Amino acid sequence: MKKSTLTLLCLVWVLIPHGAIAGGSSWEYQVVKFKKTSPTSAEFSLRPTRREQNHPRKECKEIVVRARYRPEAFWRRTWSRFVSRRTQNQALRLLAESFQKKKPTRFGEIGTGLKKVNGKACVFESRGLDVRQEHPSKQNAVYSYYDPI
Repeated sequence: MKKSTLTLLCLVWVLIPHGAIAGGSSWEYQVVKFKKTSPTSAEFSLRPTRREQNHPRKECKEIVVRARYRPEAFWRRTWSRFVSRRTQNQALRLLAESFQKKKPTRFGEIGTGLKKVNGKACVFESRGLDVRQEHPSKQNAVYSYYDPI
């Protein structure tokens, strides 16, 4: 009896989804264009300030991001549990401020954080943005989400 209960508990533990944030990476960018298109949407261009070894999209001198808040379907909520309209707006404010002050900012992806727009070499879509604190620097970074993590 005890062995079957323990086995059942282990099986339930494995099958129940657990809340965790998948690892992501960020890089330093200069926000060279920023245009808010709705209360929770914007289009902005990012140019890397330096080429880091693990930098994605090395072929792009600049990337265009079309950020439009579109949470996941209710039955498939992974990042949508902690990314909201509020976090989207907070991230857009940080990007707009970086653009206005001409100060570099960190931008990254968790999971498949950006999806390439069909037929566009360096244009990407984001469905959710969040501001996270980097460790150990404690610097704020904007992270993008697209596909479930």
